[in-house]
Formats: sequence, C-alpha cells, structure tokens
Amino acid sequence: MLFCRIILSVALCIVCTCSAIAQKIKTDSVYSLPEVKVDETRLNDFSTGLCIIKIDRKKIEASHLLNLAELISENSGIFLKTYGQGSLATISIRGTGPAHTGLFWNGININPPNLGLSDFALIPAALINSAEIQLGSSASLYGSGVIGGAVHLNSQPDFKKAVNISASGLTGSFGLYEGSGSGIFSNKKWYSRVAGYYRECENNFPYSNTAKFGSPKEKLVSADYFSYGGTAEIHRLFKRNYSVALHAWHTYTHRNLPPSMTSSDNHEQQSDSSFRFMIEAKKLFAKSTLKTKVAWLNEYLRYENQTADVHEKVNTQGIISEAEFATQVFKKAKLNVGINYTYYYADIIQYSTAKTRNQAAAFLSFLYPFTKINWKATVNLRQELVEGYAVPFTPSLGMEGKVWKSISAKANVSRSYRVPTMNDRFWVPGGNPDLKPESGWNAEAGIFTSFNDSTKLFTPNFSATAFSSLIDNWILWQPLPTNNNIWTPVNLQKVWARGFESKAGLRFKQRTIETGINAFYSYTLSTTVETSDALQASIDKQLIYVPQHNLSASFNFKWKTVFISYSQTYTGKRFTTSDNTASLPGFTVSNLLLNYDLKLNKYAIGFGFRSNNIWNTTYQTLAYRAMPGRSFTVSLTFKIAPPTSPKGRL
Repeated sequence: MLFCRIILSVALCIVCTCSAIAQKIKTDSVYSLPEVKVDETRLNDFSTGLCIIKIDRKKIEASHLLNLAELISENSGIFLKTYGQGSLATISIRGTGPAHTGLFWNGININPPNLGLSDFALIPAALINSAEIQLGSSASLYGSGVIGGAVHLNSQPDFKKAVNISASGLTGSFGLYEGSGSGIFSNKKWYSRVAGYYRECENNFPYSNTAKFGSPKEKLVSADYFSYGGTAEIHRLFKRNYSVALHAWHTYTHRNLPPSMTSSDNHEQQSDSSFRFMIEAKKLFAKSTLKTKVAWLNEYLRYENQTADVHEKVNTQGIISEAEFATQVFKKAKLNVGINYTYYYADIIQYSTAKTRNQAAAFLSFLYPFTKINWKATVNLRQELVEGYAVPFTPSLGMEGKVWKSISAKANVSRSYRVPTMNDRFWVPGGNPDLKPESGWNAEAGIFTSFNDSTKLFTPNFSATAFSSLIDNWILWQPLPTNNNIWTPVNLQKVWARGFESKAGLRFKQRTIETGINAFYSYTLSTTVETSDALQASIDKQLIYVPQHNLSASFNFKWKTVFISYSQTYTGKRFTTSDNTASLPGFTVSNLLLNYDLKLNKYAIGFGFRSNNIWNTTYQTLAYRAMPGRSFTVSLTFKIAPPTSPKGRL
C-alpha cells in the first residue's frame, strides 16, 4: 500500500510539473474555441491508414440489453467467442487471439495484467456512452497487446445547458429482468453523467444436446446470474480553457457456470467485481493541448467448485499515470509527445506470493498533411521499458489521401508486441519466467469512399482493406514432457494472419425519414508457420476457433419516433483441433429491434421490443457449449429531455 501511495504521488508530481511547463510555454494565452465539441485523441488524430468502426450512439442506446461483446459482433462482423449466454465472452480481430485485443477506457488500457484480456460479457451496453473499434495493430500508439485491434470506450462531454434523464425496465425470456437509468446534467461550465443498471436471469433455456445420441432436448442448468453496476463522470470547465474531469466505474457480477454438454454439473460459480477511477486534466492553448491523467484499477474474482472443493481468489490492481502534449507546428502539421508509467500488483494464491510489475513508456507521433494533393502521413514511435523483459522499439507509418474524386486510399505498416501475462510468468505450477515477448510486423492497405455532403438524399460508403500480420514467439500453453498433468506456456509458434475485409453502406435521409443499410465482411487466414516437432501437424493449418468467413449486415429505419433495426450475422466454420480434423459448422443468427417513443412536450415514453435469434437457429460458438434459441424482451422507458441550448464547447 505504501508503495502504491508513492507511485501515485510521483504520478501527481508528473501532472503538476507538466502543467507548470505548459504555463511557461504560453503564459497568459487565452483562446476562445469555436462553439462546438473538440475531440482530440491519439486514436482520431494519429491512426492514419487504420480502419476505425464507430458504433452509432443511437444504436448503443437501443441495444442496452446487450453486453459489449454482443454489441460489437452485431455491428462489425467481428467473431464473438463465448461459452454461452451470460458466460465468458471475448473477441478475436483479424485472426489473432483474445489477448491481442486491447480494451481502453478514456485512453487507459484496462485489461487485467494476470490474463491480458477482458471478459466483454461483464460490460453492459447500458453503461457505454461511446464505442469505437480500431482494426489492426496500434502498439506504437498504445503499447503491449494491441496486435489484432482495440476497443475504445470514451466519454464525450458537451458543455451546453441540458438535462436528460431516462429510466427503463424490461423483462424477457428465460427469466430475464433488468432495470437501468441514466442522467446528464450540464451547462457552460459543468458536465456530469451517471448511469446504472441491475440485471438478473435464470438463463434456463432449452437446447439440443449434440453430445448425446439423437440430440435430445434438455434445459441448461446452473446458468443463472445477476449483475449490477454504475458509472459516473463529472467535468468542470474553468477559465482559460482549462478543464478537469473525474470518472468512476463499478460493476459486480455473480454467475453460476453451467457444465458443457459432455460434463456433469460441478456446481461452479464465479463472482467478478471491478472498481475503476480516473482523474484527468486538460489545458487548451491557441495551437496546443496538454493532457494528464491518473487512473486506479481494481479487479477482484472469486471462483468456487463445490464438487472439487476448490476456492480461489484473484485480486489485481493497477495505477496508471500519463501525460501528453500535442501542438500544431509548421504548415498545419501536428506533433504529440507523451510519457506513461504503469504499476501492476497481483495477489493470486497460485503465485505463492504477491507479484508486481513496473513499466514505463515514451511515445511520439507526428502528422504531416500534404494539402496540395489531399494526403496526410503519420509517424508513430514508442519505446516501453517493462520489468523483466526486453521489449522491441515499435514504430509505425501510415498514409491516406484522395486518389480520384470521392475515392481515397490508405496504407499502414507497424511493429507490434505483447508482453507475457503475469499468469504466464508466475503461475505455480507451470509458470515460465523465461518467456520472450511476442513480436510481429503488421501491414495493411485499402481504399475507401468519403462523401461529406449532408444535403444529399443518398450517402453511400465503401471500404476494402487487405491486411497481413506475422507474429513470432506466439505463446502457447502445453503439457510438460515429464508430467502431462502440468501445463506450461512456451514461445512455441510463428503465426501468419492475413486476409481481406470490406464494409459497404447506403444511407437515405429526407425530413422525418432516415434509413440505412450496412454490411461488413471479412475473410481471414490465420495459420501456423513454425512450431515444435510435436505440433508439426498444425503447420499451414487454420488456428482453432478462427473462422475464415465473417459477415454482418443490418437494416435500420427511422420515421419520426419509430425505429426499426434488423441485423444478421454469419460466422463460418471453425476448426476445433490444431490439425484441422474436427470443426464446428457455420451458422447465421438474426435479431430484430422495434422502438417507439411517445413524446409529450419535454417528456417521452418509449416502448421497445427485441427478438434475438429470431429464426431459432441451433448453433455453437465453442464445442459443446449450449447457445439459446429464439428469445424475446419487452421494455418500457421514461425520458425527460427539456429543450437544450445549441451552444456547447470543450
């Protein structure tokens, strides 16, 4: 605890020092910003050549029943790897593993250090304000683990006079009940947002047990769960364009873990609790921005297996401090420099003693616009120092620009890496302290359309991207040669992930009518290039649970206060063995959403209906893990939204 306080004090000193330096740089600078929202982030300013999918806020609000993994899968075609409804859910991007996907909250990586990946089922859409999916490596921007891509959850404060309050309740199939609420209170100096939810579900849906002869119908047992949580943020805008923000996020989930189709009920249960706090400060100058932040992350997990008399506790903490300074230099070019310090602490019984990890990073980004030819280029450089490892220098180069009329091209090449998790290193028995970081090179190139004329009735969009990643020292757990009951991680493989992805859409808007059609398709080959002698049968074979084909399509229709959305996802065949001798068939799942708002002056009552798996498809995402058939939910929402001022600034 004392060391944590010292680290926090150091972080705060960094913040204060950087603020003082900035004041010296531009003393008494006063700059009145245009009355619009300003969103300056590394993701938006220095991700040139990369693909970013932004999920529409209205779609997020209408999908508050879903968790983050389901929301992403439905709106991007990214493969959702889940052990069943309410159970562990992760995503894999561009043929990489779940540990190669970063999860960021206002720019801070919140993946726990013991696993290096997050359970997206624990994050309800009801708490999300903004969600963006970045495809491809951005290790040069954000560091270790961001090889396949990243998911960014950000706040979007708007300093204008507004009061928005909503409360909703829903009920659905399989004993589902949920209540949620949110509120926004803001003016020219303050912005605050709170949101909370409670959900419980018996989750006792019927399924066909394909592990038994004749695939008899059974009901899922020991799968009930309940969850609650909330988020709060408050932003204060001072004179001279200086702002401070506080963020808090807490969730708690308790769930029984159902058996697979081939096993008996061991009465397993798991509780997950997370606390996240952050303070950040921002100072805007005429052509520069100084941002500092300090975050504290606490993850707690308790697992029990009554049959085996197993009782385990996992507690991890992280303190992350960061400061960055962005400025406009000659010819409208942008320069961003920053430092990051991270301290991790893990108290896990399998480690024998509590373990810590210290890491620091320095990063620089430079954006140069070639205005005469409508192109821009970005160079990102990052060097991390991680206790116990020699990590590579991670540069990247990205370019994009117009090639003909509304058609543009893009390209990006970068280096990436992933430091072994604390479980990889310290787990007893089996942990391997001699592991090397995974390291790779990533490249992508593509074309896209850009139509900025909002007066047109029809607005099309299209993009196509080819990508390739070669990842060396891929970490894989395998049994010890001397004891098959003990597994250990080793740098066993070199993996080549490559493929093609395309996105197309058409939007129509006229007065009170707005419709849109969107489709996302990806073709992915992710194969083993080099491995050990014992796994030679996996050479040139597709990695397990990486589908070659993924497709999602959606149709949205809005007329006045009526909103209809139909979405369909297709997931291709997935191999379940490394030699590709066994597989799961592809499947298609469709969902329907209907919302209607009855507006009464400043009040509104919303009626919602949703059907998941509307065509009652029988499928499995993981072998012998049951998934629900058709289900329904109905919801009622009450909203208060008085007229707001059109003026806002940040």
